[in-house]
Formats: sequence, C-alpha cells, structure tokens
Amino acid sequence: MKIKEFIEKINEHDGMRAKDVEKGIVIGTPNNMGIFSIPEDATNFIEIDTWATSNSLYWKKADREYLSALIEEFLHTPVKERFPERKYYLCVFPKKEALKQRGESEAIWVNQIGSFDDGFRIDYGPKTAFTEKTLNTIKESLPFIALAIDAMKIPVEDN
Repeated sequence: MKIKEFIEKINEHDGMRAKDVEKGIVIGTPNNMGIFSIPEDATNFIEIDTWATSNSLYWKKADREYLSALIEEFLHTPVKERFPERKYYLCVFPKKEALKQRGESEAIWVNQIGSFDDGFRIDYGPKTAFTEKTLNTIKESLPFIALAIDAMKIPVEDN
C-alpha cells in the first residue's frame, strides 16, 4: 500500500485523521493528532511511536480493528513500493533556449523515444510523462543517450 493510499483510507474513516510529515505518518483524531507516529520505512509495530495510554479513549473496538488492519497491511508493503513512482518530462530546449536556438516560442519536449535494429528515434511534441522505470529501460537499451536523458529530466510535479 502506498503512503498516499494509506493516508486516504484513514482519512475516509469517521473519527480518524492521518497526515504525511517529514519521514513519517502521524495518525490521530480530528481533535488529537499524534496518537501514532509511523516512520515511512517501518516494517513492524515496534517501530511505531504512540503517545496514547489507552486507544479505547479515542476509538471504538471496530474502529481500532479497522486501523490495526490498515497499519498491518501498510507494514507488510515493501518499503520501496510505498512511494509513488517518479515521473519526468524530457525537455530538449527550455523556452528561453528554444527561442534562441530554433526560433520556437515554447519549450520543446520529448514525446516518445523508440529503438529499432539499427538505431533509435526521438519524437518531439506535447509534454509526455515518463516513469523512472521506463527511462531506465531506455537507458539500458540505448546507453549512448543515457547522459542526454538524465540532462533533459524535469520532475513531474504532483505524481
């Protein structure tokens, strides 16, 4: 379960709140955040900090069971799978350089990279988001353009 999904499932449940903080997730009630603090790389219950002496003060048994099951599912998710996959746009010429180099008024973006038996092809067009996995696959099959790909990468905001 990804961190974002975990937080959303908690926040959908009446009387529970969660939010992403630096290097972790804080869980509580709408009036009392911080009952639990779960490091984003936690793999077991012992790593979870709690400030509550009795969670029955905050939630009914069914709610505690719901939260416990969510936390357990989250802890069983491999740490690498908890984070959204990074995505990038590939910018050949930013706006200023595009104008100077090619007389274009807008930035020039890579739309597609294809390889075939005797070469490769880069198509330009509208911004296309490439996943980190896709770019790594392209760099493995076309290692001579790996540095160029890295130089063109611009992170997609709000993955």
